[in-house]
Amino acid sequence: MAHRAHRAHRIPWRSLTSHLTHRAPTHTSPDTTIANLYFRFLPTQALDLGHFATSFARALNEDTTAARRRYAPKYLPPARDELLLDDRLAARIHPLAFPWHHSRSAESREHIQKTQQLCQHVDSTTDFACGCPLPYTERRAAAFLRPYQWNGCFQFAEVNGDGFFNLQVVSTLLVLGEMEIIFRLCAHPEIGLKEWMRVQDCICVPLAAFDHGWGPVFDAALEMYLVLNTFSCFPELHSSSSASRYADGNRGYVPDYRATRMYQRPAHEWTDASKATEMSRYPHRQFLGLAPRFDYASRVRIEDPEVPLFEDPFYDECRAKDEEGRRARLKRLWEQDEGVSVDALLAIVGEAKEGDCFTYGELPFTLFLASDTAGFRPSEEDTARVEAYLRERGVPDDWVAEMTTLREGNEPRSRLPVPHDPLHERNRTQLRRYLHRCWQIMVRCNMLARELGTEINWARQVVEALEKLVSCPPGMKLSKYRYDYSEELKQYTLQGEE
Repeated sequence: MAHRAHRAHRIPWRSLTSHLTHRAPTHTSPDTTIANLYFRFLPTQALDLGHFATSFARALNEDTTAARRRYAPKYLPPARDELLLDDRLAARIHPLAFPWHHSRSAESREHIQKTQQLCQHVDSTTDFACGCPLPYTERRAAAFLRPYQWNGCFQFAEVNGDGFFNLQVVSTLLVLGEMEIIFRLCAHPEIGLKEWMRVQDCICVPLAAFDHGWGPVFDAALEMYLVLNTFSCFPELHSSSSASRYADGNRGYVPDYRATRMYQRPAHEWTDASKATEMSRYPHRQFLGLAPRFDYASRVRIEDPEVPLFEDPFYDECRAKDEEGRRARLKRLWEQDEGVSVDALLAIVGEAKEGDCFTYGELPFTLFLASDTAGFRPSEEDTARVEAYLRERGVPDDWVAEMTTLREGNEPRSRLPVPHDPLHERNRTQLRRYLHRCWQIMVRCNMLARELGTEINWARQVVEALEKLVSCPPGMKLSKYRYDYSEELKQYTLQGEE
């Protein structure tokens, strides 16, 4: 039974999916090495995708207006010395705070302690001097009023590290739905959150690579929302459907949405440990159950040449050395049976004289994960069973919590009964909740933008996301989208050019 796309009664998913087709590096698509959804370039593509983007934006803006009505029309700004985060809020934020200190200088990070207790240094007058993950001083309103300052190359941590730490707190409030605190901050005349929406690491690094603002919070939610809803409309790419179609013993490629570039790139980007905002990744690690550094243990090099951070001569060189052999190895990888071991797949990759370089969508999903259990986080049900067992044996509650907490910054537990397969039938309930959560995160970010006197152009955000996620057939490309302000962005172009 196919999943029903989220908000299908208001968002015309068919206007999008009717212009997409799945292609993979098989005998049916010999001209590509990348499995993905591809634009079909039908005559009505521009019109239909424009209709989809503007309908998406309209639904989100309508829900934003409705959500804002549930709060007071106006809020009083806090005094600079007011304790803005009470103990209840601090207790929610504290377990998430330790990884944020990587954005600050190395000297400042060294003395940060991993502790489950709230900071008790009420009289401290020096920011972060106490070594607590969430210092008491950082709970006062003044800490949230630090302005963004221009910084030179590789000096973001030294110049803006303290302000960025509190931006992470704001991002956490967005993710957790604690909007009243945000509205009070927005009422303060010195608030600088509008400038903190998009923040570049330095002029040498593209904004898309290291965006330190709160914008990635809705970027991640939007991309994952688009990816999973789009693939829900392609049941032939779901693991249960594919397995049943090949149950007669036919060998070879089994279509799988998880093997596509459209799934692998955002699944990696929005769970990976990053120098940019950590909280943009938190809900997606929690849902997918991927550890933030699952790729670090990989014996396969995965790069994204379409979005290069810097020029990478090594990547170009290792691809050019043996491109014919690399393609032959890819062909053999895709011809393997679905249940073949990861070691067998790695053996094929290991035949290269030099290390092969791959990109998202070129590798079977098991290789993308690096191993059968790479990055797996135990589910809440698994953890609950372990906790019950320990308590039956007389282990004190605080020891139980310590033993079952995932230490690396309290990384989240998986919420999927069937790991690494969000569209599996048994994950239906968790998927529905996750998509609702992504939508609510976008609504909250939209409320914040409006409170700051700005607007997020959601139709444009959708179009730009699709340009990143969906591929073009060889020899085709998308022309730059155009929009007519007099038509309220209703005329979009995503038409192809040969």
